[in-house]
Amino acid sequence: MSRYIDYVNVKLGTDSQHHYGNGNTQPWVAVPNAMSYWAIQTSPDRGSWFYHPKDRSFDGIRLSHLACNWLGDYGQLLFLPQTGEPMFRPACRWSSFRPNETVIRPDYMKVTALRYRYTLELAPTDRCAIMRVKFKNMKDTPRFTVFPFDCESEVMIENGVLIANSRKQDWRSSENFACYCAVRFDCKIKEEETVLMSDKGNRKGTSGKGCAINLTLDSSEFTVRIGTSFISYEQALYNLESEVSGDFESVRAVAEKRWEEKLALIEIEAEEERKRVFYSNMHRFFLYPSKFHETDKNGKIVHYCPFDGKIREGKMYVNNGFWDTARTVYPMLSLLDPNAFAEMLEGFVQIYKDSGWLPKWPSPGETGLMPGTYIDGVIADAAVKGIGSKELMKTAYEGMLKHATEEDPNRRFGRHGTADYNRLGYLPYDKYRECTNHTLDYVYGDFCISTVAGVMGEAEKEAFYAERAQNYKKLFDLAVGFIHSKDSSGKFKPDFNPIEWGGEYCEGSAWQNAFAVYHDVEGLADCYGGKEKFKEKLDELFSTPPDFDAGQYRYELHEMSEMAAIDFGQCAISNQPSFHLPYLYSKLGYVEESQYWLTRMVEEVFTAEDDGYPGDEDTGTMAAWYIFTTLGFYPVCPGKTEFTVGKAQVKKAVVHLGNGKELTVTSDGENTETDISLNGKKIFNVIDYQDLMDGGVLSFKK
Repeated sequence: MSRYIDYVNVKLGTDSQHHYGNGNTQPWVAVPNAMSYWAIQTSPDRGSWFYHPKDRSFDGIRLSHLACNWLGDYGQLLFLPQTGEPMFRPACRWSSFRPNETVIRPDYMKVTALRYRYTLELAPTDRCAIMRVKFKNMKDTPRFTVFPFDCESEVMIENGVLIANSRKQDWRSSENFACYCAVRFDCKIKEEETVLMSDKGNRKGTSGKGCAINLTLDSSEFTVRIGTSFISYEQALYNLESEVSGDFESVRAVAEKRWEEKLALIEIEAEEERKRVFYSNMHRFFLYPSKFHETDKNGKIVHYCPFDGKIREGKMYVNNGFWDTARTVYPMLSLLDPNAFAEMLEGFVQIYKDSGWLPKWPSPGETGLMPGTYIDGVIADAAVKGIGSKELMKTAYEGMLKHATEEDPNRRFGRHGTADYNRLGYLPYDKYRECTNHTLDYVYGDFCISTVAGVMGEAEKEAFYAERAQNYKKLFDLAVGFIHSKDSSGKFKPDFNPIEWGGEYCEGSAWQNAFAVYHDVEGLADCYGGKEKFKEKLDELFSTPPDFDAGQYRYELHEMSEMAAIDFGQCAISNQPSFHLPYLYSKLGYVEESQYWLTRMVEEVFTAEDDGYPGDEDTGTMAAWYIFTTLGFYPVCPGKTEFTVGKAQVKKAVVHLGNGKELTVTSDGENTETDISLNGKKIFNVIDYQDLMDGGVLSFKK
């Protein structure tokens, strides 16, 4: 038995729907940071919500590259063994299955299709998978069907290998985009009995829309090896030969080992249920971002460039929204695996080299979603912690300066309204949506640029951007007690409503968004009249009922529903903008108040069940928040080396740091103000990164 992988519920967060999310995740069977993900599809009719744990229908095994339900998938294919008459239409092809008898683990899945009377097993690699299929009735004719989605595709038999591609993409990349598949069986394909969904083509295959293929096989027990690539069929076959040359058990053993190594980076002592929650979150944390590079037959690392369709050298990582992940994922990696952090940053800088802009939400091309340029926080965090080479940081810094001074005419990359922000120090509401969020994010970005400039030894730019990092004060309105928008002439927006969502804010109201001054909490407190006055404002935040007005959204967002369902006042811990709010008490010196709210949140709204999240998990972001909060400290401001203390939520945790040292966290279990010390030295409210990386014992005692 495994020590940690058995605690993981891969279905955590899958009991979600469009109007209300308990994670909005998929039950991925995949290795850490994989290029290809595999899941059971239970419904073809719900878009990105193609799996639900309460469904009883098995529609096939989905090859996916989905990062976020709200973005959609790309390059997806569906694989379904069948018997009897070939069935292609969704209403006809599905089989019932028993969810309680189905095994879904990080390294393995097993499902029995009751209608077709077979058992299917799967184990993953970075870019490939191996399936083992066994039909129970030897008299049934074993068939294997591949369904491209509604897009231009190809399915073909060549030299006994099934090749297929999917050009499906919800966010358009270059015109020649495709995910290529090479599917090899260890039994013979009866080519003369091949059935095509389309009447075009021949027995060898076809192309175009609606071109599914149904193969007849000569064995009722067979193994299927599936290789994928974004480069070519030849590369997909090379990936297959490189990653799944062994038998099923050996491939699964490697996947299991890789997960055990990741999960074991933090060992906790806690009750069994807490372990289930913790390691399920560890699993979510290590799933993203996704590799988008491959190793060719000459040993070169290459990638398909989604911006011009060329094959270029270098590593690339995608499936990452920095508006979410910059807050938690990369600060966590700075502790657990700085080398992986550096490689991922290299992959993001590669996007700058390929496209001319640093990424915001690559999937795999740039989607342009969400305010700000939060990759600034990732770069600054790496810079102050000495992660990544000087040459890498130089190029990243160049990209930061570009999006602070230039604007993409297509408005996919970089900042919006750059000229107005640089002239006014804010974005005016009479010209821009979500203007206050954009402004605060640019202000934080300016702090990050100043920080990196300091590391680079550029004192003049360091001072210039440090001054701009105070621009948030231009929008602080003491009369209403919030940061909110002005027009182009400098007048505050009238009729301010603190519970109105949208308009000048993103996915929230002033209560969730107007405290996003991560880099200068003390300065924000001064705006309110000092720490005590700011504490009173935080008290008001947590005591104000979770009411909301839909505002310019005009309808109820799922984020509104999720905040209202969990009464922590106006702190919508269900969404990223609120993640730092309970830690602001501690940042001001009121540690006990932070401990109270954080303990309630961990205990009341996080479970290991299929509906175990209070809102969108978002590619490891909420998982990392939970892990940090369990350990008792949190990075309020990525780009600084300090972590703000909370309260350890387990008796003991051993963190195996990326430099080979160990940090042991201990707690007496009390949920009141504690005596906090690191290696015997008293800690008040913040801990330095290097002190944590030096290892030792972090103690929380009553």
